[in-house]
Amino acid sequence: MAQRPSFQVELPYSEKLADRAPYGSGDFDDGYTLEFESLDHFVEWRNKVEEEDTVEFVKGDSHGSKADPPRFKEHVKLVCARHNRSGRRTYVKKYPERQRMVPKRTLGGEGCPAFIAYKTYHNTARVRAMYHSQHSHEIGLANLQFTRRGRKATEEERKRQNAG
Repeated sequence: MAQRPSFQVELPYSEKLADRAPYGSGDFDDGYTLEFESLDHFVEWRNKVEEEDTVEFVKGDSHGSKADPPRFKEHVKLVCARHNRSGRRTYVKKYPERQRMVPKRTLGGEGCPAFIAYKTYHNTARVRAMYHSQHSHEIGLANLQFTRRGRKATEEERKRQNAG
């Protein structure tokens, strides 16, 4: 078997580092295209996205950097609330004949692929984020019943009907 010719040229170590940001400040070609001045600004943006699209993001995973010295303080992945979190134990109904008042919010199969991932860094308040906005379900009012805000409104309506 003949070897394929290699067209990749290995740059000297110092030239590789010349194009990069200082260690720990984040590589700007890693897909994290959104940048916020602080975590508060990020949370404000996230709340606005959830409000406008009538969706909800929940914490899926978080971890710190394992590098030494660390490249970032914390990496958090927020997944759409309708994402299938298959690692959890399936609930077995005690009374299977009872019907749910609100349908299950998870979708069959893989669930919703939408997510927000963000990183915080040491020695700076800056937050860098990545947003994958493609949901596999309807967003807007059709999704309201699957959000915390929609469930709360439904509960308040039920209390009003029972009181009156």
